Amino acid sequence: MPNYQSIIIGKGKPLIFLPAFGFSGKEGLNIADALSNTYECHLLDLPGIGKSEGIKGKVSIHDIAIWLKQYVDQCRFDAITLIGHSMGGAVAMCFASIFSENVEKLVLLDQGHIIIPRFPTKEFGVFGYLLPIISVLERTIGKPFVKLLHKFYIHIENNGTKELFQDELKEFCQRFHVEESDYIREALKEDVVFTQEGLRLYFGYYRLNLPQLLQQITSPCLLIYASYINYDPERATKTKEAVKRLVTKNNVTLLKLDSHHYVHWSGEECLKNMKKFL
Repeated sequence: MPNYQSIIIGKGKPLIFLPAFGFSGKEGLNIADALSNTYECHLLDLPGIGKSEGIKGKVSIHDIAIWLKQYVDQCRFDAITLIGHSMGGAVAMCFASIFSENVEKLVLLDQGHIIIPRFPTKEFGVFGYLLPIISVLERTIGKPFVKLLHKFYIHIENNGTKELFQDELKEFCQRFHVEESDYIREALKEDVVFTQEGLRLYFGYYRLNLPQLLQQITSPCLLIYASYINYDPERATKTKEAVKRLVTKNNVTLLKLDSHHYVHWSGEECLKNMKKFL
C-alpha cells in the first residue's frame, strides 16, 4: 500500500481534491473551507509530486485509478465526491472511468475538454517540441532514461535564481490573472518535491486523450472551464473550438467562466456553482 499525504478539513460526506501539476493538496484550501460544513475534504498530494508515494514504472490510466482506489479503500469510503484541477482533474477522470460505482459526483476544473497539445510549447517553450521524443524514450528505455532526465531537471531547478517569495507570488497572480490571497500564498509557499515517479506520472498524463476519457465517465460531472477571453486570445480560440467538438452525455454539465486556468481562484462564481452542483 503506497504512503499518501493528505490534509483533512471539515466533517460530512467524503470528498477528495486533487491538485494541478507542481502543487500539493494545499491548492484546494479555499474549496475545503467553502465545503467544510457538509464534506470531509481530503486535500491529496499527487503521486510522486509532493509527499505522496509515486507509482512505480510506466504509468497508465489503470495504474492511476488503482493508486487512488487504494487511498479510497484505506479510508474505508464507499462513494466519494472528486474535485480535480488540471492534472489532478485527469487523475480524477482516470478513477471515475474505471471505478464509477465509487464516484458520487465529479467536478473538473479546467480539465477534460481539450486534448493535451502534442507540442506543449506554452508550458515548456522550445523544449515542448522535444516532448513527443522524450515520451517515446521514457516508454521504451524506462527507468535508466527517467533517472537521467530527473537529474537534468533537478540540476536546472537548483541552478535557477530564486526570487523573493513576494515577487514570485506577484508574478504568479499577474500571469494567471488572479488576485493575491492567503490561499494562493499558502499553496505557493509549499515546497513540492518532484520525484522520478512524478516525472513518469507526467508522461502518463501527457499520453491521455482527455475528451475521449470524458465520454467514458457515467457519474454526474460538472466541468468548469476557463474561456481565456481577454487573457490569452490564442488559447481562447482553441478552447471555444474544443468545446464545440466535445461529445458529452447528459451526465456532464459544462460551465464557462471568463477567467484564466485557475478557475477556483478567479472569484466566488466558481465556488458558488460548485456548491450548487454538489
